[in-house]
Amino acid sequence: MEQEQINIEDIMQEIRAEIRAKGYADNEIPFSDIACLVGGTEVPFDLKDYLDDISMMDESRTVLAYRDISSTRKGVGKLITFVKKVIRKMVCFYVEPLVDDQNRFNELTTKVVAQTVRRYNDDDARIEELEKKIYKCERRIRELEEELKKNQA
Repeated sequence: MEQEQINIEDIMQEIRAEIRAKGYADNEIPFSDIACLVGGTEVPFDLKDYLDDISMMDESRTVLAYRDISSTRKGVGKLITFVKKVIRKMVCFYVEPLVDDQNRFNELTTKVVAQTVRRYNDDDARIEELEKKIYKCERRIRELEEELKKNQA
């Protein structure tokens, strides 16, 4: 069985000629205009919301092991407060190390997420710059190919 050779460059030239003939604008769509699906939830990625969430994460990263204990009940309120304070003293040897560990984890996680955002912004800017260079190079190649065809004819 004979295999037919497919010339991709000829196909691309036909597509380009058809695009020019139909008068389509030679515009590239910025990556930021394309909605990204986050975790398959069909919610477009919103950088502002993401940065707001990171800010809230940073503000709430510290967990407190010691909070004010009080009661609003009249009569038995003082007894309830006393019992809660006794229980807190009895379990503090166990709770405080857990809270310290959680705070360390929260701090590291917040830092890593913030670094990820900085890296994302750097990468995004670099990708946009490279995409512009590629686009210009491809346009120049098309121009040179057309000029070469004219000179060969």
